[in-house]
Amino acid sequence: MVKLPPMINHAYLMVTENCPLRCKYCYIKDRTTMNEFPYEWVEKIKRMFTCNVKPKIVFFGGEPLVKVDLIKRIVENYSDDFQFQVVTNGCVNFHKFMDEVYEPFRDNFDVQISWDGNTSTRPFVNGNNTYESVYSGIIEELEKGRILIGRAVLNEESVKCFYQTFDTYRHLNRKYKFGGDFTIAHQPSFKQGFSDDLYQQLTIIYESIRKDLSDDKPLYIPSLLLKTLLNMKVNEPVVSCDIGTHIVIKPNGDVYPCTILSQQDERFCLGNINTNVDTEVITKLRYDAGCTKDCAFKSICDGGCRYERIKNFPDNWVCKICDHTCDIHKALYEASQNFLDTLNEQEYHRLFSALMKYDEFMIEYDGGLPINREERML
Repeated sequence: MVKLPPMINHAYLMVTENCPLRCKYCYIKDRTTMNEFPYEWVEKIKRMFTCNVKPKIVFFGGEPLVKVDLIKRIVENYSDDFQFQVVTNGCVNFHKFMDEVYEPFRDNFDVQISWDGNTSTRPFVNGNNTYESVYSGIIEELEKGRILIGRAVLNEESVKCFYQTFDTYRHLNRKYKFGGDFTIAHQPSFKQGFSDDLYQQLTIIYESIRKDLSDDKPLYIPSLLLKTLLNMKVNEPVVSCDIGTHIVIKPNGDVYPCTILSQQDERFCLGNINTNVDTEVITKLRYDAGCTKDCAFKSICDGGCRYERIKNFPDNWVCKICDHTCDIHKALYEASQNFLDTLNEQEYHRLFSALMKYDEFMIEYDGGLPINREERML
């Protein structure tokens, strides 16, 4: 019987790799394949966990809501055994899912929906954009009092409207039960100028946050920035890669330590839930590949995305660092430090309170403890 070490408390379950979108930055290979994770194997997942908290299943893809009926069946029969989250683009079966799956189990469900505020980055397979339809779907569900977490991926196109999306998320956060966060795209290379655009947009965002701090307005600071600012305050070397806290299960039962590596490199397959799973390689990915450079950014970076390094340096990725990783973290660090340097005592006190609230929440969230989902909106 397959058993996971106690430190692993959640699994990304790829219920299918099929997806109706064709986002340029997406790393899923089989988006045209209508595969499906067998329901009968969920019992095997349940028996894999040895953590002392209620483990979490994150429904992932592809687009998981292509298989909304499978998700519904799993949730209805395993709600006592797991916490749940879904990561969706909101383009198919979204309202059906919210009505039939989320609503009956909303105290046990996080919903993360992708929307980056850019009209051209998330097209359907037929080329039509999803900008308006996804946003209107978000509003429709928020009007019903439902809780959503927005997620925007920052690539070369979407980073140019980083502030615009931030401002939209802030508006939704103040009006509804909505939290929004940002992720820098994981891709082998970035066009020249990405880090400059990131720095410029961060400067505008931080100035807007500083005004909110000064005017005593409700604060909305995305987790990407809260995490960065908190790590800079602690100022200790960090393990920035989240490999090692979870596993990824593909529709065929193969297990990987990372969603991207599940699509890219069979060297990092940990096994199959029907045979055996060996998590030893996780140590190499998480710890042994840390950056050895002595630079100012060690509080927010330990070498960047392992997938990007493996893709660029197939044979010596453990010790090689991508140039763009340094450029991106330099932009993030310097914009954040400039922001901190502008704060007066009152503004810093408000920010410090927000950082401590975020830290307390993440200790519970990363530990797999039951959480108050309203806290995710702060």
